Amino acid sequence: MKSALYSVKARLCLGLGLIILLLVAIGVQSVLSNRQTQEAMRSIVEVNVQAMIRLTTLRATVSDNRTIFALAGNGELTEAQRSEVEYNRQRANSAWESYYPDLITGDDQRQQAETFIEQLHTLRNLLDSGQVDESEMRQDFADLYDTITALYRSTRSVMLANYQQSMVDYQRGLMIVIGVMLAALLVAIAIGWWLARGILRPLQEATDFSTALAEGNLGVRLSNRYRDEFGRMLDAMAAMRDKLSGVIREVTQNARTVESISGELVASNENLSQRTQEQAASLQETASALEQITNTVSQNADNAGQADTLASEVSTQAKQG
Repeated sequence: MKSALYSVKARLCLGLGLIILLLVAIGVQSVLSNRQTQEAMRSIVEVNVQAMIRLTTLRATVSDNRTIFALAGNGELTEAQRSEVEYNRQRANSAWESYYPDLITGDDQRQQAETFIEQLHTLRNLLDSGQVDESEMRQDFADLYDTITALYRSTRSVMLANYQQSMVDYQRGLMIVIGVMLAALLVAIAIGWWLARGILRPLQEATDFSTALAEGNLGVRLSNRYRDEFGRMLDAMAAMRDKLSGVIREVTQNARTVESISGELVASNENLSQRTQEQAASLQETASALEQITNTVSQNADNAGQADTLASEVSTQAKQG
C-alpha cells in the first residue's frame, strides 16, 4: 500500500483493482440474492404448490366417493359407481404416494399425515366390509375430509410463509445490493479524486513549468516534491533547466570575453591605422626627399656632362696649344 503512494502505475492498478473488486462483490451479491429467491420459488413451486395439488386431488377423490356412497345410501353400489369409486381410489393412492413423505415439510404435517393414513384405512375397511353404517360412514368421511383440509391449510400456510420469507429475503438482498452499489459509487468517487489529485496536480505543474521555460523564465521553481513517475519527470525538467542555465551562463561569459577581445582588437586596429598613417606620411616625406635627390643627381649629371664637355674642349685646346 505504501508503494502505491510513490508510483502512478501502482495507484492506477490499485484503483482499478478496488473498482473491479466492488463490481465483483455487487455481482456476487446479486447472484446470491437471485439464487436465494430462485431457491425459495423452487421450494414453493416444487414442494408447496405440488403438495397442494396432490392434496386437492386427494380431497376431490374423497369428496367424489363420499357423494357416491351418500347417493347409494344403504343400498348396493351399481357397477358404474363401483368403477368410479375404484378409479377415485387409484387417483387418491397416486396422489398420496406423490405427496407422502417427500412433500411433508414439518412434524405437524407428518402427524396429520399419519392420522390420515389411519382414517383412510379404517374407512376403506368399513366400506369393503359390506356392512356399512351410514352415520359411521358419514362421520369417517367427515373426519378424513377434515384431516385432508387441515393438511391443505397447513401446506398453504407454509407456502405463504415461504413466500413472505422470500419477499423479505428479496427486499433484504435488494437493499444489500443497493448499499453495495452506493458504497462502490462512493469508493469509485474517492478513488477518482485520489487518482486525479495524484496525476493532474503534477501534470498541471509540469505544464506550468514547461510554459515558463518556453517563455524564457529560467528562475521558475517547483512548488511540490513528488516521489512517483511525475516527480522523476519534474526532477529531469529541473535538471534540464539547470543545465540550460549553465549553458546560457557559459555563453554569456564567452560573449563577454569575445566583446573584450573585440575591444582590444579595435584598439589595436586603431593604433595600427595610426601607425600606418604615420608611416605613409614618412614614406611621402621620403619620396619627396628622394625626388629632390633625384633632381639633384640629375643636375649633377648635367653639370658633369657640361664639365666633361668643357674638359674635352680644354684638352683639345691644350693639345692645340
